[in-house]
Amino acid sequence: MDKVVITLEPSEVQELQQILLDEDKAAALVYLRDCIGQKVAVYTEARHCKPTFEWGAAEPSLLKEFKRKAEKDE
Repeated sequence: MDKVVITLEPSEVQELQQILLDEDKAAALVYLRDCIGQKVAVYTEARHCKPTFEWGAAEPSLLKEFKRKAEKDE
């Protein structure tokens, strides 16, 4: 697995510092799951994204919806 680099917003850094100061194990687990874990999941899922033509499939419905909205706005 490759290295993963994530960024934390100032509020997330503050929350992490508070957890470390309090030595709050329960809050640390929640923070790891909800903040760090979510960011890592987004990174790892994004690496597997491929353009539609590489899948040999039809356009995803979400992409079709975005295109329709863009056409309406023009």
